[in-house]
Amino acid sequence: MKTTFFFIISSFFTSTNTHATPMYSDEVPRFEKIVLSKNVLAECDAEKSDERGPFGVTYKDGTITHTFIVMTGVYYDTCKSLEKKINSLKRKESKIIIIGTEKNPQKDSQEIIWRWRAVKSLSGKECISYFENDCF
Repeated sequence: MKTTFFFIISSFFTSTNTHATPMYSDEVPRFEKIVLSKNVLAECDAEKSDERGPFGVTYKDGTITHTFIVMTGVYYDTCKSLEKKINSLKRKESKIIIIGTEKNPQKDSQEIIWRWRAVKSLSGKECISYFENDCF
């Protein structure tokens, strides 16, 4: 019994650091990984004349590109603010945590698209997200 329990606990902690899609109690595949800040790109593609535009975070992991997007159009000011906050966090932290859900691998591509949840500092003191509840 102790061996089984130890194996379950150790595999859980191992999976959160080494695998991109650990399963949680709600059975939703998630990406939650500590990554080098220099491998992360936050981008707001909205123009000042646009009311809304796309916002995304890209993480390159070898040959695989993980693209995290907000599933709605983001108001220009919010879009630019998210980009600025993430870039600021990247300058302060050498490693950050990226969280995403709803994995969508692209056919014949090395890209996986995720619904972006949050970018956090390792300490958890800073968390940046489009939706407030994604930082809990």
